[in-house]
Amino acid sequence: MDCLLCGGAYAQMNSEDRARTRQIDAQLRKEARAAAGKVKLLLLGTGECGKSTVLKQLRILHGHGFSEQERRGLRLLVHQNLMMSMAAILEALWRKGHLSQADIEAEAKKFVLDYRSNRLQRAPMDLMRKLWADDVVQATMLLGHTFQLPDNTKYMFEQLDRIADPDYVPTVQDVLHTRFATTGIIEYHFQTPEARLVVIDVGGQRSQRRKWIQCFDDVSSVIFITSISEYDQVLAEDHRTNRMAESINLFRALIQEPSFRNSSIIVFLNKRDLLEAKLQAGQTRIRDFFPRYSGDEQNVDEVIAFFREEFILIAAQANRQIFVHVTCATDTELFAKVFNDTRTTIVRQHLQRYDLL
Repeated sequence: MDCLLCGGAYAQMNSEDRARTRQIDAQLRKEARAAAGKVKLLLLGTGECGKSTVLKQLRILHGHGFSEQERRGLRLLVHQNLMMSMAAILEALWRKGHLSQADIEAEAKKFVLDYRSNRLQRAPMDLMRKLWADDVVQATMLLGHTFQLPDNTKYMFEQLDRIADPDYVPTVQDVLHTRFATTGIIEYHFQTPEARLVVIDVGGQRSQRRKWIQCFDDVSSVIFITSISEYDQVLAEDHRTNRMAESINLFRALIQEPSFRNSSIIVFLNKRDLLEAKLQAGQTRIRDFFPRYSGDEQNVDEVIAFFREEFILIAAQANRQIFVHVTCATDTELFAKVFNDTRTTIVRQHLQRYDLL
């Protein structure tokens, strides 16, 4: 950092003024070092892109993780996730008039009504097992892209017997797969070897995005998260707009935002595992939603390369460089490798802002 006054002007000052100038310079250097030691990250993305899971991973890797007591406190949320998924499946069957094909029609309708009326605190496990075993329910789950089926449905129901145990304590993996929507602005602090991270999470639904403007000041980096498995799904907010198209349009607005001109932009192409499973199932085709795609419909690497290029092209049109990583936010080992690379980029560019590199 340059001194406040240099050269001839400094030489003409008396000793008292010089001392005062040195004090000011020292204070400015101290403030710069303090600011450089705190890195402010903004997590952005549309609803259900995986921002909350990324924060959980940061807590595992750079925070205090999740104690047994904290995990015990999430049992009710796990039950609520199970019921939310089952209600979504049964309501889809109900709307299409297919519920009568299921052997559990009466029980299914009662469950949906009880759930929507908030009469259920915990999942009725015997009924959940019966519903999950029904062939019509299983077939409907494969069509989850046509209605708002949570991404964690398959994982949660595969753990049903374990969750039903009276002594059940959620594992760390259970915590990572448990969903809860972010509302408002939430700030988290994590200590890394290089610096203290201040991570700001803002709700991704359209109604929450107007609050982002409050977080624009002094942002070192923006991590933009997009769920690449949602290429064939629509927003929960309007049931018309394609989720991936919404994410791309949101990124276009972000990259042109003057407040982020000096912030590094990092893109996480998230939910690689779910994308691969969806492509292998073959229920939908990429080009039906993104006609420019000309690759193999079941080749996950080609699909990822296509979406990667979409984001890079948008950044290039705005004369911006971005850093793109492919992630599976529920995989701690993979996420640790990705975030280590990301952290290096973030800290290096942050220090350059304060002329400390």
